[in-house]
Amino acid sequence: MRQPPKPGALDQYAVNSASGMDVIWEPLYDYATYAAAGQTSLNFFQLPIGQSGKTLADTNMESAGQLPAPQKFIVESISIDFFPGSAVNGSTVDGTAVNWDDVYTVMKSGYLEFFVGSKSRLRQAPIGAFPPAYRLGGDSSLSGTASVANTITSVDYASFAGREFSIIPVTLPANQNFKVTLNWPTAVAINADARIGVKLNGT
Repeated sequence: MRQPPKPGALDQYAVNSASGMDVIWEPLYDYATYAAAGQTSLNFFQLPIGQSGKTLADTNMESAGQLPAPQKFIVESISIDFFPGSAVNGSTVDGTAVNWDDVYTVMKSGYLEFFVGSKSRLRQAPIGAFPPAYRLGGDSSLSGTASVANTITSVDYASFAGREFSIIPVTLPANQNFKVTLNWPTAVAINADARIGVKLNGT
């Protein structure tokens, strides 16, 4: 009972558009290290691929703090990835849930600021207000003898969760400077160096 598409209905999705413009969904992303000792600010989207060791695993920015011509980007939502540096598995009878501690410590702290040009388009706190659209899923179990140290195996994992933070769309034309900063009044320490990233979701 499938209905065939109407003639011309798929033209808007053609890879070779008559207008010369391709529209694709590809979030802009940038990752950095969250130091165990904490910091008072982190800047994102200011280092392109190939600079300071950045690869496509770290960012998809081709220019520092702006998009090269003739690209432009429409920001529709913002999310933050936070990956604690401690091992997911722990095996000690009196161990602490360091991943949970680090995620909670970071998500309840600081604020995000989104700049375009010299104007702030968004200020919002805390960091946890910007959850990602995915997280680790699966099953785990506990086993061992509680009376003997180092014989209990446990799983310690946590992540930000919630609805993606949508904004009124913002268009970033080619060569327009922009940046996202994460800021803290004082450094917020965690158990181990972690990986943190910002995604500008849009087309």
